[in-house]
Amino acid sequence: WKHDSGFLSPVDRPLLTFYGIFSLIYASYAWIWLYFCFKQWRDLLKLQFWIGAVIALGMIEKAMFYFEYETANNSGRGILGLIQHVDRHFVLALILVEIYAFYTIFDSLSKTKRQLSSKRNLCKLILYRRFTVILVTCGLCGVGFMLFSLLIIHKSSDACLANYTI
Repeated sequence: WKHDSGFLSPVDRPLLTFYGIFSLIYASYAWIWLYFCFKQWRDLLKLQFWIGAVIALGMIEKAMFYFEYETANNSGRGILGLIQHVDRHFVLALILVEIYAFYTIFDSLSKTKRQLSSKRNLCKLILYRRFTVILVTCGLCGVGFMLFSLLIIHKSSDACLANYTI
């Protein structure tokens, strides 16, 4: 059934705009990141390359979803199976990159804190301890939100869907 704006239903139509905007946001992040990386190319750390990889994976993922919805809107058929298959691999790669980035950050923080305590630089040591506490707190909040969304939101949406099945 083709509507005035295409084949997408009114429920899915905002997702086309959402993924299009996020594709542009990720593309702008990538250009800004590349600009700063080229500007400071002599002083780059491994972490900057991993951040660039996360930005690239996010940009590819959002662009794939945008083109999936654009294809479905124009032709009435999507390529959802291919997108879901590729998306699983991107999510796995993104998780592995993030785990490595967290390991690198905490390893570097512990080495820096050891050096600062041996040099007795208390001002910077207090700053790095606070930064560590903030990182751990943000990580715990992320895990808490993930558990909340898995346990509370999905249960309520399953109950809602059960009421509407025929």
